[in-house]
Amino acid sequence: MAFKMNGFSAFTKKEKTGYTPQTQDKSGRTATDYVPQTQLHKLDSDEIEGYIDAMYENEYSEAVDDGNTSKAKLLMGRMKKYKKELENRGEKYTNYNIK
Repeated sequence: MAFKMNGFSAFTKKEKTGYTPQTQDKSGRTATDYVPQTQLHKLDSDEIEGYIDAMYENEYSEAVDDGNTSKAKLLMGRMKKYKKELENRGEKYTNYNIK
């Protein structure tokens, strides 16, 4: 018995049904507290600073108080991303100490 390979046909491929947004995970849930990168580039610097302040004061401080280190690390990463976007625009963020 010899090895026989199936032929290739462009018609057998599955078509992609659409674009899944960055805020959607594999199970289909959408994260509402995350700003997609396409919108992040369009936001004003003051709005980005507002997102960082609100996240630090509300969600991050609650996660630290509860001892939830995984959520605190996730939120710190998001705040760093927003701070980096501000730095790329040539502005400084000095409200909170984000390492």
